[in-house]
Amino acid sequence: MDDLEQAIVISFETGAVDSALKSQAVTYCQQIKETTSICSICIEKLWFSKLVQVQFWCLQTLQDVLRVRYGSMSMDEQSYVRKSVFSMACLEVIDNENAVRVVEGPPFVKNKLAQVLVTLIYFDYPLIWSSVFVDFMPHLSKGAVVIDMFCRVLNALDDELISLDYPRTSEEISVAARVKDAMRQQCVPQIARAWYDIVSLYRNSDPDLSATVLDCMRRFVSWIDIGLVANDAFVPLLFELILSDGLSDQFRGAAAGCILAMVSKRMDPQSKLPLLQTLQISRVFGLVSGDVDSELVSKVSTLLTGYAVEVLECHKRLNSEDTKAVSMDLLNEVLPSVFYVMRNCEVDSTFSIVQFLLGYVSTLKGLPALKEKQLLHITQILEVIRIQICYDPMYRNNLNLLDKIGLEEEDRMSEFRKDLFVLLRTVGRVAPEVTQHFIRNSLANAVESSSESNVEEVEAALSLLYSFGESMTEEAMKAGSGCLSELIPMLLTTQFPGHSYRLVALVYLENITRYMKFIQENSQYIPNVLGAFLDERGLHHQNVHVSRRAGYLFMRVVKLLKSKLVPFIDKILQNLQDTLSQLTTLNFASRELSGTEDGSHIFEAIGIIIGLEDVPAEKQSDYLSLLLTPLCQQIEAGLVQAKAASSEDFPVKIANIQFAIVAINALSKGFSERLVTASRPGIGLMFKQTLDVLLRVLIEFPKVEPLRSKVTSFIHRMVDTLGSAVFPYLPKALEQLLADSEPKEMVGFLVLLNQLICKFNSALRDILEEVYPVVADRIFKVIPRDGLPSRPGAVTEELRELIELQRMLYTFLHVIATHDLSSVFLTPKSTAYLDPMMQLLLNTSCNHKDITVRKACVQIFIKLIKDWCAKPYSEEKVPGFQNFVIEAFATNCCLYSVLDKSFDFSDANTHALFGEIITAQKVMYEKFGNAFLMHIMSKSFPSAQIPQDLAEQYCQKLQGNDIRGLKSYYQSLIENLRLQQNGSHTSLDVYSIVNVYLRGDKLYLTHNHVLRLEPRPCKVVPVHTHSLRQICCYFFLRFVNMPTISVGRDRLFAALGQSYTQEEFEDLCFRFGIELDDVTTEKAIIRKEKHIDEEADDDEEIIYKIEIPANRYDLLCLEGLAQALRVFNKKQEIPTYTLADISKDKLLKMNVKPETSKIRPFVVCAVLRGVTFDEARYNSFIDLQDKLHQNICRRRSLVAIGTHDLDTLQGPFTYEALPPTDINFVPLKQTKSFRADELIEFYKSDMKLKKFLHIIENSPVFPVLYDSKRTVLSLPPIINGAHSAITLQTKNVFIECTATDLTKAKIVLNTMVTTFSEYCARKFEIEPVEVTYDDGKSYIYPDLAVYDMEVPLSYITDSIGVSLEVEQVTSLLTRMQLHAEQAKSSDNQCAIKVHVPPSRSDVLHPCDVMEDVAIAYGFNNIPTRKPASIKPLPLNELTDLLRIEIAMNVYTEVVTWLLCSHKENFAMLNRVDDNSAVIIGNPRSADFEAMRRTLMPGILKTVGSNKDHPKPIKIYEISDVAMLDESKDVGASNRRHLAALHCGATSGFELIHGLVDRIMEVMAIPFVKSNDNNGYYIKLSQEPEFLPGRQASIVVRGKQIGNFGIVHPQVLNNFDIPDPCSFVEIDIEALL
Repeated sequence: MDDLEQAIVISFETGAVDSALKSQAVTYCQQIKETTSICSICIEKLWFSKLVQVQFWCLQTLQDVLRVRYGSMSMDEQSYVRKSVFSMACLEVIDNENAVRVVEGPPFVKNKLAQVLVTLIYFDYPLIWSSVFVDFMPHLSKGAVVIDMFCRVLNALDDELISLDYPRTSEEISVAARVKDAMRQQCVPQIARAWYDIVSLYRNSDPDLSATVLDCMRRFVSWIDIGLVANDAFVPLLFELILSDGLSDQFRGAAAGCILAMVSKRMDPQSKLPLLQTLQISRVFGLVSGDVDSELVSKVSTLLTGYAVEVLECHKRLNSEDTKAVSMDLLNEVLPSVFYVMRNCEVDSTFSIVQFLLGYVSTLKGLPALKEKQLLHITQILEVIRIQICYDPMYRNNLNLLDKIGLEEEDRMSEFRKDLFVLLRTVGRVAPEVTQHFIRNSLANAVESSSESNVEEVEAALSLLYSFGESMTEEAMKAGSGCLSELIPMLLTTQFPGHSYRLVALVYLENITRYMKFIQENSQYIPNVLGAFLDERGLHHQNVHVSRRAGYLFMRVVKLLKSKLVPFIDKILQNLQDTLSQLTTLNFASRELSGTEDGSHIFEAIGIIIGLEDVPAEKQSDYLSLLLTPLCQQIEAGLVQAKAASSEDFPVKIANIQFAIVAINALSKGFSERLVTASRPGIGLMFKQTLDVLLRVLIEFPKVEPLRSKVTSFIHRMVDTLGSAVFPYLPKALEQLLADSEPKEMVGFLVLLNQLICKFNSALRDILEEVYPVVADRIFKVIPRDGLPSRPGAVTEELRELIELQRMLYTFLHVIATHDLSSVFLTPKSTAYLDPMMQLLLNTSCNHKDITVRKACVQIFIKLIKDWCAKPYSEEKVPGFQNFVIEAFATNCCLYSVLDKSFDFSDANTHALFGEIITAQKVMYEKFGNAFLMHIMSKSFPSAQIPQDLAEQYCQKLQGNDIRGLKSYYQSLIENLRLQQNGSHTSLDVYSIVNVYLRGDKLYLTHNHVLRLEPRPCKVVPVHTHSLRQICCYFFLRFVNMPTISVGRDRLFAALGQSYTQEEFEDLCFRFGIELDDVTTEKAIIRKEKHIDEEADDDEEIIYKIEIPANRYDLLCLEGLAQALRVFNKKQEIPTYTLADISKDKLLKMNVKPETSKIRPFVVCAVLRGVTFDEARYNSFIDLQDKLHQNICRRRSLVAIGTHDLDTLQGPFTYEALPPTDINFVPLKQTKSFRADELIEFYKSDMKLKKFLHIIENSPVFPVLYDSKRTVLSLPPIINGAHSAITLQTKNVFIECTATDLTKAKIVLNTMVTTFSEYCARKFEIEPVEVTYDDGKSYIYPDLAVYDMEVPLSYITDSIGVSLEVEQVTSLLTRMQLHAEQAKSSDNQCAIKVHVPPSRSDVLHPCDVMEDVAIAYGFNNIPTRKPASIKPLPLNELTDLLRIEIAMNVYTEVVTWLLCSHKENFAMLNRVDDNSAVIIGNPRSADFEAMRRTLMPGILKTVGSNKDHPKPIKIYEISDVAMLDESKDVGASNRRHLAALHCGATSGFELIHGLVDRIMEVMAIPFVKSNDNNGYYIKLSQEPEFLPGRQASIVVRGKQIGNFGIVHPQVLNNFDIPDPCSFVEIDIEALL
């Protein structure tokens, strides 16, 4: 060996070798690599060196040099390299007996030789080296070695250039197209012929080689002429190979792969269908019945599923009935085998079972009737669903115990099942009878199985039944249509095997609850229902999770059955005796409580039953006494014991009392006021006695909040139950609740008072006159006259409570005023508080940021004016009140607050407030007469610079009777005044704000002045004309796919140094350019995912989910976010990050071995010294790594982060790349050692890590990091070693980032260390690490250098559209963590020099600086200007004008979902499905199956969900509906509709009719006689959703554009609306 060979061998050495010697060897190799003659050296070594290390190094070096220097080589040198590499690949022997055959080397050397040849092809084919493939062909006759090499070259060509499975640059795509075009013209036919000849020749003698050739061919089928392979020669050969038993599975599978490639080739369906026919795929059907674990069965299964997908796709795209019939025949032929594969084989991950089956079922929807074969297929689909939804028996015990593994498996299956249940419901609509029969048979088979080994099948059968019920109408369920009349009795009368298991028991009880509508109509099954809930299947189940859930479901069942359960009361109470006994003992607090399933539901259920009037009075009293007595005794005994209890026992005693109160409260819910006070006063007496007992709780423990709140809740209950009989108890109760109450407790007290006032009105006057002065005294001592700050600031928990108290005070005063109790304010005890109350109401009505609160205060003033002021010139009832109203309220609220630019007329709530202000002015004129007019004419209007003529016109309007005209005039007056104040005399343009919003995957810019879009709009910003493009880009970058971080609210507020209300924090987020997306708790997330109806515990930690910009990596954790917000709020200086001052010889070192260049060539490192972790910091540290891995690291493919406890390691460290068999270590969270290749197999079943395995799985070497003792730190990018795992006790953290992208690695490392260096012993100091590469070059990381950027001041100010001084800009940038100072640009213009810290990797361009200035300045503070180049679309302009007009008619706008269920589109509107709806292909939920055809379902659902809202309800919506439209390329189009609804004690038909007339009036469309096409008229209609004879069609210019009428009672019942409604819907596009 010469020196170079020795150096190469040493550099590749992985065993014990002197590090200095190895470093010298690496350096020497690098020096040789940089010589100009390196190509000649490599080629010479390749010809004569037998060392595989030397061969690989030379090939790798040759490839690297060619990529970098090939274009600069001379033509002779290029030719020399081409000929030499080609000769080696073709086995052309040179004239030297010592020559080495590289193509006979190991596979990794041959692969590298192929890659070198492909590199030459990349540069030279076809322009310079046009004959490369043609020249290769004759050499194939040399045998297997050259054939194998030829296949490797073609495979490398596919991997390195052609295949689109890997990301490609535009240049690579262009070269690939060039190469493919040339090969098609020149050599592809010869290559295809060679494939055929080689396979035919070697099929028996060398099947492995033949399999290699077929695998190579499979890759090329997608882009070559299909006729070259799908012909009479190739196809029979391939099928012959597949069907030959004597051949290996690998060979036969390769043949199947070629057929699949032909099937999957993208072709016109007219051309593909004959190809699919000629394949005669049925020949391989029998092969899938073999060993399901064999490679052949897997390949054939993939072939069959792929074939079925392509046939189905052809069927969808074909138009001819004949060709459709052919494709359906092919599909029917293959489907049985596909179903078999789905049931028994491992399906390829790229094949979606649900998507395919939904596609097939959709083809059956349009058929008039299903044939026998199709019905059989439906049955097989159902069987596939049944098998797929079965749980794995290996998790049976985990699911029963519901441990961590069980929870994870249940969550996984719950998510997995969603699509399958959607498929089930779709099948149920296509073939309801078949579906029901299948479910019946599944249940029957489950019943017949006496063994508990089939628990999972039983659960699956019951789940099918439950899911099927979700798609049934209420009428069908009641009638027991289909097999339901057989299924439900079977369900109720059968003891299912496995009932002792949690999943079976739960789904069984859920099914009974689901089908209660059937049982309501068939009361003979009630005993069976009770038996299921009362025996060991329900409330007495051995599993606590089942018994608790059963209590809640039992309550739901009782609510539905009610009086039908009266005959069974004794049986129910007898069976529940032991359960009630447990719940009413003093040991209950030691039991684990679980939200709403804590046992109180049982008491509520019993209360509903025994509270019915059908129960005999005597028995009712006995039952109630039997339940109330032990509970009251428990409270009394608990009070005694709690007094004497120690500090440890006290919470337990309080919990006992608390539960007893909750149980009594639940029990009382079943008793109505009429029964308790009128028909059976004895019951009322029992509740009064109970109330006496509970009031003692307030006396004994007035400051224990849980008890106080529960007793208050019971008093609320008794107000509704006892009615006026509760009066004698109120003084005592109110006295106890008011005693020493804190602001937080006062809120609950005011809520109770509001209920009492609404319930008893003036009857409460005497009590209120005594209570109000005390309440006012307490409140006005803590709330100032001008109110609490409604803007963000220093918000503590105490201040938050006061803000909530202030809000409730407004409601309290509003309730008093609107219930004719305003005289309470004027009693001698109350007059002292009149002045602070008036000042507070005045300030709030003018300035509060919540418009609804302002409106309430204006309404209070209106009512007080009416109550306290007589007609003009009469004696004042309240001296000074008239002057206060005229001088303060009329001027400040009715004029100046409206003039403020924040008063937005386009907002519906603000428009409603404006209407109340107009009403107030009208009332003041009626009450004060000329005194009011003189003041506004002489003082108010002149002070606002209102011209005399306009003021006189206003007075004329005010004195008239046209309230609408007054409102319209006053609005125009205010708008003109605003313009004058701004110095502009142009007309006001309401389209001065550009709305930026997302819908689907597109970014939209509109000009609507009101943002009412769904699903969620972005924020609204003013746009300067020339900066429109920048703002669009800003929104696109910041609001598309923004990452979300979850942080604990309390910990975040602690880090910020102050507390906020939710509104204040949302405002802070908006001002900083982020968004508070959701407020939840960890338990709430779990409950939501599991669909558990539970109330939140008081002690659950509040979680804020915050959306941040995708490029702000420094905000991905609480530490970075809190620091940024502190700097933004000027509570912290910008941190300065420094490197620890350590001499170079003492630096930790990381040595990088040359072989790492084969896989992940870069590594960067750093150390955090003296870190202090607690659990929250530790979790945040780990979470930041995960967020970075998902974001900038691109799922670890670009960068992988490893963090280690440095104290467990010994430097220096080495970063190497070794064969997987040479790596052995104990991975994180494991206890035994694994070899790296074994570890890859082990993690293939790991849900989290398996998605990263592909990054290194197929590489001959794996990256690995060692310390000096050869302890493995990590195997990037898969897993860290267990030895160096960090814990809460870790003090020194070593961070390493291995990467394929050095720039991103530096960013990731900087983000990690700058974010968490605040926890170091020396704050913001990071210890560097020296990284040395094999070429001897060394680098110090992290790189904390500050990057300087100069930005012209004019660029910033012009882009934003505001004028700012240098000092202002630098101050604003400081708030965004950017140091800045004034600088002079090259053209002597003023510029800003910005110092970008290492934590702000997102700042790359002056536009980033401009963006930060805009954020800190505040988007809402930027003046609004109309972009000159943008005009509103006529439809949008009309929409907005109609919105304003309808809002002026006191209708509230709603925005409902664009999607709805199939039932809501048709059945629930009394409509028959006419196939006119736009159907969603693969809906995620039954609630969102189709596009809405009308706005009616959404509006009715809104009313149904708000039926307890005060009447009347007047709502409207203007939005899009979808219609099938064959003229459109997508088959459907949108239409803009207007809909409005009135719901109240009467239908309001005349009001809806009046709204129609008003719309036509503003559209200048006159009312005409029938059949006159010059205006509009109405005519009788027959729409099923309306009441017959009470409906009409709207005809405009001869075209019907809408309907209105009284909604049919059946439709109202479908949407659970108890009150009559009238509805109108108009297609407004027809009005344009």
